[in-house]
Amino acid sequence: MINRAFAPTFSSTDWSFPDMSLSTFFDTRHWINASFAVAAIGLTAACSDAAQPDETTTQSAKTQTTELAIDAPVVTYRDNAGQASPDYYWAAGEPGLFATIYTSVNQSPDGQVILTRLAEERSSGGRTSGAYLEITGADEQAFSGQTIDISVKLQGPSGSDVDVAYSTADNGNSDWKTFELTGEPQWVEFSYDVPAIVAGNNDYLGVLPAMGSAVTLYSVRIFIRPQT
Repeated sequence: MINRAFAPTFSSTDWSFPDMSLSTFFDTRHWINASFAVAAIGLTAACSDAAQPDETTTQSAKTQTTELAIDAPVVTYRDNAGQASPDYYWAAGEPGLFATIYTSVNQSPDGQVILTRLAEERSSGGRTSGAYLEITGADEQAFSGQTIDISVKLQGPSGSDVDVAYSTADNGNSDWKTFELTGEPQWVEFSYDVPAIVAGNNDYLGVLPAMGSAVTLYSVRIFIRPQT
């Protein structure tokens, strides 16, 4: 149920054989036998190489796995915290993030998405006064009446705050959840019991930096918490 369809608003294995120079160990009378022996040696070496994993490739795979594990959000309150596929996903560089008159959205030359607070307005209802993602259609329906776990990866000035809210724009919202920033990329997380849809006005996830401050937004992941 990954939602990536919003409209943007801003702008061989290399088999090699060791050199096996055969000196004049073989004389002319054994040439044919020697040829068959060399072929057998080559076949054995090829099979041996094919059976062994390439050490460089294996090490690279281990490194990638480690990096992915570090990058994954630590959702400590979920029984299936190792779930690889969120029910909703957005990442910087994808469309779907909207600015408001209270919070601007800009993209830096290196592709980072920067949110800047422009005004004191601090509404967590409707579309929120922060920059927001619009959650529509099947995603809105799926989250209705469910407990969802929200993970947002961002970065901002150390000691400053950022607010995140989930709004149904229909039947309530989570209110702003405030998190202190460390100056490094970090995950901030909270859960929300989404009320059942009444009229259905789309849902919104808003991100609101501190006044006069800017944050870099990397990604958003939403999981439906399994029912017990």
